[in-house]
Amino acid sequence: MEMQPRLGNEFLVPQSQYNPLNEPSPLGLRLRKSPSLLELAQKRLNQSNADKGDSSTENPEAETKRDSKAKTRARASNSIDKLKASHFPASLLRIGRWEYVSKHEGDLVAKCYFSKHKIVWEVLDGGLKKKFEINWADIVGLKANCAANGPGGLTIVLDKPPLFFKEINPQPRKHTQWRSTADFTDGEANTQRQHFLQCEQGVLDKHYEKLIQCDARLNFLSQQQDIILNFPFFSPQTSINDQNMSANAVFNIPEFYGISHMASPSALLNYPPRTVESGSLGLIHQDISKEAQSSSSGTFSTIQMMIE
Repeated sequence: MEMQPRLGNEFLVPQSQYNPLNEPSPLGLRLRKSPSLLELAQKRLNQSNADKGDSSTENPEAETKRDSKAKTRARASNSIDKLKASHFPASLLRIGRWEYVSKHEGDLVAKCYFSKHKIVWEVLDGGLKKKFEINWADIVGLKANCAANGPGGLTIVLDKPPLFFKEINPQPRKHTQWRSTADFTDGEANTQRQHFLQCEQGVLDKHYEKLIQCDARLNFLSQQQDIILNFPFFSPQTSINDQNMSANAVFNIPEFYGISHMASPSALLNYPPRTVESGSLGLIHQDISKEAQSSSSGTFSTIQMMIE
């Protein structure tokens, strides 16, 4: 019979009881899982889990709402960025006294790029394309007339002139290459703030709805009342930040932009337009009357006096 190791006159417990891992123990002590030890271990474990839970779920409802809003914004942003550009034909584009009239479908095309936040008017001139590029952020007035029994019209008012581009090195079945160019409307697009686009019946509707649903600011502008353009011309190149402004100066933004409430495009122009047909765009020399210049000059002088 195998004898147990002992210390003094006392026999020690069997090795299988005090050493469950079958590892040598120099003292031969046995760890007993007493109820008090188990209770203490469970208490410490519960406390540790409670501390971790408090730090991560301090306000479960608020955290859930934040996560939900963040996911909604992310989905909306991704869905807008993934939207394909809208292309639709138009029949007429009017900027000030300059007009372009389409004779064949494709001569005048409106495009809306949702990921780039841009609107483009593209015209065909002598076999080469030219385009106006407008940033959504530069639009300060927006109104559409989607008539049920006639052509549709889109009117936009800009805070800055558009960018101008012309096609270079055209090649069949190749992407169009563009190069920046000068204003090809003889200065009308560089001075006139309002653009008017006309489309055949039913063409504009779905593209316009898609546009205003993708941008909250444009949606807001589209819901405003009809606009009367008090200042049809862009302000002088001198920035308002360069003026000696009083610290107490107060501005009414719609009045500063010259926008009250929008009327029909025809009511905004007091002089007849000059028409350019597709294929014969060219440059049209337009002399603004002295009366219009005087009125515009007086308006801007008034603004400057108010600022000073």
